[in-house]
Amino acid sequence: MKKKQRKLLAAILAAAMLIPQSVMTAGAADLSTVQPVYQVNDLEVTDLQDLSADVGKVSALEHGTVNIRYRMASENSELTALYSVSDSSKASTYAAFYVENNTVGLETRNGGEQINTFTADNQNVNDTSWHTLTWVFGDSSTSLYVDGNLAQTSNTTAFFSSVSDVNAMAAGGLIRSGKNWHNDCSISEITVYGEQFTADNAMEYHNSFDQSNADAAY
Repeated sequence: MKKKQRKLLAAILAAAMLIPQSVMTAGAADLSTVQPVYQVNDLEVTDLQDLSADVGKVSALEHGTVNIRYRMASENSELTALYSVSDSSKASTYAAFYVENNTVGLETRNGGEQINTFTADNQNVNDTSWHTLTWVFGDSSTSLYVDGNLAQTSNTTAFFSSVSDVNAMAAGGLIRSGKNWHNDCSISEITVYGEQFTADNAMEYHNSFDQSNADAAY
């Protein structure tokens, strides 16, 4: 290698070492190699499904991604918590991912304080077709992708680690000392990643399912 080329390569490597790690890893995750920290498949939800035995796999996450693929048993279902983590002894300490009519929402509360709560309206997702929802909890924002498309962004970042004393986790409901949310739905997959998905990842995840076959789990 020529002397000038060696100097140029050394300069490039030195500059790369000065780039913050968060910037260097901001590209799309390779979905063929990254592994979820939690995954559950093929749930038929006519009542709350208690997943609390595995809550320790997700409760310490500060950043990451939650994916849910579901369909309702009938159109225009009532308020339905698709997935949640919570302190089962409290009424208002939880993170809940839900659908109500054509609204997709996230409600994260800690001791009653709303720490990461927003909705995306007019999403046409309360029907018997399969839909994918992707929430990305980043360093400076939380983003929601509906069927691979960006639907809402919030400037709050609170994820599961911000919910105190988490000891419960559920699909199709919310475990707490109060009224639970649940209704009939099918959930073909819930995955939780420590990695932050990009917009390309969200679309790749959505496209990885056979959207043309409403009876297929994948």
